[in-house]
Amino acid sequence: MKAYLVGIDFGNGETAAYCTPNPRYWQGRAEKPKAEGPLKIRRDDDPGVMKQRTVIHVDGNGNYSLYGSGMVMLGLKGRINSMDNSTKEAYRAFIQAIYERIVDNNSSHLQDDFHGHSNFELCIASPTRWTKEEKEMYIAFFNEALAPYNRQVLWVINESDAAYFTHRDDSNNVLVIDYGSSTIDYTLMSHGEKVSKDSWSNELGAKNIERAMKDAYAFAPPKAGQTMSEYQQMRAQLQALLQDEQYAFVDIEQTLELIFREEKERAYAAQRNRYSVNSSFGEITGDLQLEDIDVKHSGYFRNCQDKYGAQQGVCEDYIELVKNDFRRQKRNVYETLPAGEQLSKIILSGGACNMEWVGEIVREIFSDVNTNIFEDDHKEYVVAKGIARYAQAQMKALGDLEDGINNIPYEEIYKDSDSKA
Repeated sequence: MKAYLVGIDFGNGETAAYCTPNPRYWQGRAEKPKAEGPLKIRRDDDPGVMKQRTVIHVDGNGNYSLYGSGMVMLGLKGRINSMDNSTKEAYRAFIQAIYERIVDNNSSHLQDDFHGHSNFELCIASPTRWTKEEKEMYIAFFNEALAPYNRQVLWVINESDAAYFTHRDDSNNVLVIDYGSSTIDYTLMSHGEKVSKDSWSNELGAKNIERAMKDAYAFAPPKAGQTMSEYQQMRAQLQALLQDEQYAFVDIEQTLELIFREEKERAYAAQRNRYSVNSSFGEITGDLQLEDIDVKHSGYFRNCQDKYGAQQGVCEDYIELVKNDFRRQKRNVYETLPAGEQLSKIILSGGACNMEWVGEIVREIFSDVNTNIFEDDHKEYVVAKGIARYAQAQMKALGDLEDGINNIPYEEIYKDSDSKA
């Protein structure tokens, strides 16, 4: 019996972890467990800093690290059967690095000797829309990655189902909108019972924003008096270097995408209405020393003019897709709930919900019903917390079942059966 339950949300943009005590282990013990809370992946006491970007670096020798030099690899999370071998290898290295950091940075209560002896169970989540077979492949991949530590995943839960457990309310109707980097997942719970379909979820995640920004930058026309755009100039100057074998591992596109993601997040974190880009070639090429190239690319996308804080001309089509999807989910909700019942609560989870326009759109679309909208200060932890609390609820249910079985008067049942045989 393990003392703690750890939930890890391996998101496409960020990875976060959360820990709860196992009620079955601590029942009747004089010693008190450590209180539930976020786990440190990065060594910091601020929950906003504890989490880790789902990014890993690989150098020319194939060595992986969460920090340091080398080509950046992102967009790791996905369907295993759709991954190429290099992405699988990078994701496997990322999983292992995260697991080691969780153990090392939370040693005050979590213990693992990496030889099969630990005091916690490990649970994860997968996108709601994935099929049963895709989820089984994901579990098998995780167990393979964790094999060097003699670990296996205990439970896998849908991401939006997990988010429900952060604000569990079995007496009302609750809609969870889990808006992450790769997907928007939905779960509708009616009086504690899941009544939504996994097919409601989609792949409209926020990574579409940074890709739109990157494309807008890449295909921007040249400035007046120039024959090439800033992006084209950068590519032209790097082309000769990238043909060198020692730099063959560099992927400019992935690093650019990461830069745009960081700029996007800085923009909404500072509550500004524009996304900016101001990066040097050194950032784009990882550890390449390009002292002879002194050009910097920088520029602001068109200042936001619409009410949702989006880039006009760059992201407005995407924003409209998300708005239409929220409207569709509202129809799904009221076509699914029993006649006459109302939606009582909406839970917003996922890092993308930190963008102000997301909450504004949800409030606008559901303004005609008396619905409470819950937004945690750290939405990126909602799924990880829900995973751990789901495991906690399962453990409690198993304990209750075990107690019930142990209290059955088997001897009397046997005597009665024998007398009637």
